[in-house]
Amino acid sequence: LIRRHIDFIHADFNDCDFTNGDVIYINSYYFQYELSNLFFRKVSKLKKGARIITLIQPLQSPYLTFKMKCPYEFSWGKEYVFIHEKLN
Repeated sequence: LIRRHIDFIHADFNDCDFTNGDVIYINSYYFQYELSNLFFRKVSKLKKGARIITLIQPLQSPYLTFKMKCPYEFSWGKEYVFIHEKLN
């Protein structure tokens, strides 16, 4: 199954409902405690199989399983991306 419809949302996740997303990309994952609680409450509502891609470090959440770490060449140099999948 190939999905051809893509929506890009460039927004503060505090103001955005991304719970219907299939793939969520987060650049520079670094949240203060209060922000991370809000983020992980939203992550808990994602559908099973949704993917979250982060830079810097993998996410630690009981709602996610870590799938892989891959090197990727960005305009500023090589960085690792971390891919996670939503459980249940």
